[in-house]
Amino acid sequence: RFTARTVEIFLGGERIAVHMRGSGNGRHTTVPEHMPSSHRRYLEWTPAKIREEAARIGPMLSLLVERIIMDRPHPEQGYRSCL
Repeated sequence: RFTARTVEIFLGGERIAVHMRGSGNGRHTTVPEHMPSSHRRYLEWTPAKIREEAARIGPMLSLLVERIIMDRPHPEQGYRSCL
């Protein structure tokens, strides 16, 4: 359920979370504590850190990683493919 200011999350009729709504249309916000552990492991990575690691391995991997990151609407969507 949502109002102008909050979003409430229910499971089996019980409210399990409530958050302030983010500002701006089409904007997403994420609370790390609510992410699956498999997704939280990517929080420590940044596009720059992934690029640096790829460059250490070699120029072809660096090109591939750059293409993957740049080809996504949000760089984070390419992290799993790069790692």
